[in-house]
Amino acid sequence: KEAARLAAGALAPGDQIGVIAFNDRQEWLVPFATIEGAGSLEEINRRIETLEPDGGTEILPALSVGLDAIRNADADARHIVLLSDGKARTGTRESYQRLLDDVLADRTTLSTIALGADADTDLLNFLADEAGGRYHFATRDEDIPVLTLQEARSAGSQSVIRGSFRPIQTAPSPILAGIDPATLPDLAGYDFAEAKPDAQVVLTSDREDPVLAKWQYGLGRVVAWTADDGSDLAAPWSNWADNDAFWAAMVRWALPDPERRPLTVSSARSGEDVVLTVSATGAAQDQPQSLPTFATVRSATGETIASQALVPSGPGEYTLRLHAPDAGAYAVDVRQERPDGVVSELASVTVPPSPERLPDPGAGARLRSIAERTGGRLLSLDAPGAVWDAPPPAGGELREHRAVWRFPVGLALLMFILEIATRMGIWHVVRSVLRPVRRG
Repeated sequence: KEAARLAAGALAPGDQIGVIAFNDRQEWLVPFATIEGAGSLEEINRRIETLEPDGGTEILPALSVGLDAIRNADADARHIVLLSDGKARTGTRESYQRLLDDVLADRTTLSTIALGADADTDLLNFLADEAGGRYHFATRDEDIPVLTLQEARSAGSQSVIRGSFRPIQTAPSPILAGIDPATLPDLAGYDFAEAKPDAQVVLTSDREDPVLAKWQYGLGRVVAWTADDGSDLAAPWSNWADNDAFWAAMVRWALPDPERRPLTVSSARSGEDVVLTVSATGAAQDQPQSLPTFATVRSATGETIASQALVPSGPGEYTLRLHAPDAGAYAVDVRQERPDGVVSELASVTVPPSPERLPDPGAGARLRSIAERTGGRLLSLDAPGAVWDAPPPAGGELREHRAVWRFPVGLALLMFILEIATRMGIWHVVRSVLRPVRRG
């Protein structure tokens, strides 16, 4: 009874619910209907109170009756929760499978809650798994209402919960700094979600589901917005005067604050070498004595290039010289031992090519000058076919030209065939064939 009451209370006006009591026959304890408000909830609870355990267990007919009712519901999500010991007296896996195929075809999901230590967990697990739902085992009686409540709340998790409402601010946040909550536009719906235990819910729906939540894990930050970008559910927000400021504040809060990073890593070329500089921030920057600082440098392939202690180079600064590293990206894992504990930082640096290997910006002009002085041409990689164009002879026009590429290509092909024949030992076979001919 408590489980059914909690499930009904977790739904919002506009949701639909029905409760079937069954043993060897089925009875609609609460006929499938729409929740209109507090009055209809009271009537639902009154009907649930009449539930009494009695008789055996016939799951298949009860599920069939429930599916017939829910398949006609005009809803984004259809969900059935079966509470039973699973010890059905009739029904085979084949008959259950046919019913479950109908469940999936009607875009409905089925979850099961096993009751009692001797419950048929195999059957109940099979039903939930095949119908896209979840299987639960209630080890204690007090677990049954909690598990049923979870399933009722997750019924909308399959899609969007629609309905106009104004978000409710439940906690102060820098994201809403300077924004009057009363000016927040309405939303047309949201994706159902549950907040993590350590998350701070900033905005909720009218049914207390999270709409805006933020979470900090170590130095990392996450923001969850369960509406959309304004194309559908949050369409009124596109014309809201503070819309740009709201999104900017959300992104700004999620981005890392450079001032709060315990260590920063930079790189600079020194001839063929590259010097990595690690700078401490905060109180460690003003330490009169150097702190043990270590770095491990790895290439893009994961190969360790260097792993050693850094050399103090100034107040709060430490350096590591890499001897002639190849150009490319490197991961730098820095660890510093401070009086209040060990801090670490993972950074990436990019080593540019050596200046000697960079293209000479004046090379093009020199090549053009050489070509003009020798009567040649300056060719371009953008038109590689021009290399086959015969240049005009000095002092006159070209009267005739003939393609000669066939001769070297044919010779190369012949040499290729001979080389393969040699590798295969064909000449030994030829000699063995010709030897009797010469003797005759």
